[in-house]
Amino acid sequence: MTRPLPILKASLRLARDRRGATAVEFALVVPLFLAMVFSIFEAGWLMTQTIMQDGALNRIVRQLRIADNAAISADDLKQRICAQAMVFTDCAANTTVELIALSNASDTIPETVARCVHRGTVPAYRPGERSELMFVRVCTSVRPMTPMLGLAVALPDGDTGAYGINSYAAFVNEPQ
Repeated sequence: MTRPLPILKASLRLARDRRGATAVEFALVVPLFLAMVFSIFEAGWLMTQTIMQDGALNRIVRQLRIADNAAISADDLKQRICAQAMVFTDCAANTTVELIALSNASDTIPETVARCVHRGTVPAYRPGERSELMFVRVCTSVRPMTPMLGLAVALPDGDTGAYGINSYAAFVNEPQ
């Protein structure tokens, strides 16, 4: 039969040994810290893209109000928005533009979430007539910078891993 005293002494010696405690703390804290740092980068990039798209849409809407919208196609409008936004990779392929004419001001404004490329839908595009109330929605599908880490885990909607940056505006086509 073994005596418990040597086993007890060895256990006490191991309990007092503090080597490696810092490595354990490091291994527990670093993933959380990195997830937080990458989430900050992801949120900053998301805000930059959103602000650039909103600004581009606002500038284009100013042009649309006074233009002959019948001559502007959905692809033309998309190209103009992409040229103004400047931050999206392969913008033309990943952006959808939806232009909806509302019959009068009392019509219900459509939902603000636009149909995106990654959602697999084709948006409506009707330029409207003069003096008609218009509602425009733009959605650009983007992929997270740091997929599967931090904020990027919560962003994607759907199986493609992309999320949509939505912008919308309303305006009235100027009369002749």
